[in-house]
Amino acid sequence: MDASIAGMGCGVGDGTIKTDQRGQSRTAWQAARDNPVPDDVARLLASVPEWFGQPESNAEYIEAARCKETWTVRDDAGTVVGVTLVDRHLPHTAEIHLTVVDRPAHGAGVGTAMLAAVEADVMARGIRLLEVKTLGPSHPDAGYALTRHFYEKSGFLALEETDLWGAGTPCLIMVKPLGSQSSSGHSPRPTVQKTVGYVIHEERLLVFTHNHVPLEITGVQVPAGTIEPGEHPAEAVVREVYEETGLRTRVVQALGVEQYDVWPSKPEVHERHFFQLELVDEVFEERWTAGEEYPSDGGELQSWTCWWMPLHDAHVLSAGFGTRLGGLEIKTPKLCDSQTPNLRP
Repeated sequence: MDASIAGMGCGVGDGTIKTDQRGQSRTAWQAARDNPVPDDVARLLASVPEWFGQPESNAEYIEAARCKETWTVRDDAGTVVGVTLVDRHLPHTAEIHLTVVDRPAHGAGVGTAMLAAVEADVMARGIRLLEVKTLGPSHPDAGYALTRHFYEKSGFLALEETDLWGAGTPCLIMVKPLGSQSSSGHSPRPTVQKTVGYVIHEERLLVFTHNHVPLEITGVQVPAGTIEPGEHPAEAVVREVYEETGLRTRVVQALGVEQYDVWPSKPEVHERHFFQLELVDEVFEERWTAGEEYPSDGGELQSWTCWWMPLHDAHVLSAGFGTRLGGLEIKTPKLCDSQTPNLRP
């Protein structure tokens, strides 16, 4: 059974910097193939007893760490803060046998870095399918619910829940198709389904900037996020706008789909579904702070400032978010001279 990778994903939007609980800030952790580190595995397992509380199972993991393919993330001092063990069963398949991240580094992107490195390596070797086993959804454990959510957002699909681990410990088998090499010999990066929302009001666009990350890193963004398994892109964009800004909206029109290669920030391609939206509620603020005090991914507090940008300035949007602005349908409001927009200061 794998460790929880609760909250090892990105923050809102693209390009968010992460900070671990020891105060280390990074744009990206570096994961690499390493020599066996059984002592480090024992230390990391002990740091998360809520996921690894069975001594017999822990002993098996430590023994496996002596011989299985090992990937690690180390901090600036060279200390191992994350370990992933990999099995290669057949020429076209590989399995994540164990992933464990040091407690203080949860939510800082360590698990994401290891998964990305493993995926890139196995794809380069022609492997087509990556597997992981974790605690199934019929078990009420909240921590492993976050684990499954992480894998789902990373492109894994639930295949089957079995009794492989015995009664009371349902085993969920999850797999991720990795594709094949291109004609040029380069491994294609996995595609992640995303949604992007243009909320328009009185010829202005809803945008946000991060409060704790330099503007030079994240830029000006619009509400965007990952489409959950089984979720329609139009449903996802309404949900993302509400979660990120607190505003209730409805879709006006679909604006098409664009692919955005995130490399070298991440080894993946975002397939973005763009939508134009409008407000459901008439009253809105001119500028406000939003965020997550307790992010669902278990990461650090995140906050950002939401505001309304004139459409003629929207060309400054970062990371390709402005690609579909040309398809907007703009309705110019007809106001009497005495009328003003209904804004709260």
